[in-house]
Amino acid sequence: MKDFLISRKVLAIVSLICLALLIRGLYWLFNDWSPEAQIARYRVIDLLGDQPSAKGLALGSSTIRWMPEAYCGPWHNRGIGNATTSEIADYIKGSPAQHWEKILLYTGENDFAFGRSQKTVRQDVMDLLKKVDELYSPEAVYVLAIKHTPARLAFADEYAQFNSWLSEYSRALPNVVFSEHQLSTHAATLDQEAYQSDRLHLSSTGYKMFLAPLKSACADD
Repeated sequence: MKDFLISRKVLAIVSLICLALLIRGLYWLFNDWSPEAQIARYRVIDLLGDQPSAKGLALGSSTIRWMPEAYCGPWHNRGIGNATTSEIADYIKGSPAQHWEKILLYTGENDFAFGRSQKTVRQDVMDLLKKVDELYSPEAVYVLAIKHTPARLAFADEYAQFNSWLSEYSRALPNVVFSEHQLSTHAATLDQEAYQSDRLHLSSTGYKMFLAPLKSACADD
């Protein structure tokens, strides 16, 4: 009888531990802030989902994730909130290898905001572009200049240096097109209506200015 009660107690403890792990795992998987959770969710969707109808793949951070399709689309959107370049690379390394006619890429903003150096970010971007070319064989890769925001004015110089480098580096690659946006790059002339109340993410007005130069890439399929 004593052994039976001990066994039941052990079973109850094990069950509670399993339940706690399950709850933690579900919380992690559906945590909208974590890039790792978003990547895991995308991989499940990619594995179980139907073949995408769009001919283009959009990669990047929250600027891509919340991009209105009405202004630029259709894309197979795989924007990852709070993602750095290396985390975007982590996603594509585990994504299905397939041909995409075009790729839309926005990256670098979070890297500098999270303390990465110019050298590190540039190397990560070069590695990412190489991996994109190997996995997806796109006809064109449209890379977007980092946007300046009221919330991250401290990184304005870093963004400007990176944009200058990215523009020059893109010209050396046959299928990469650098796209400068119409948002101001000067702190004194930032259009506050282009940003949401957090002074970081773009409003509908901001997206129009941000995506305006991409008429050819954003044309409907």
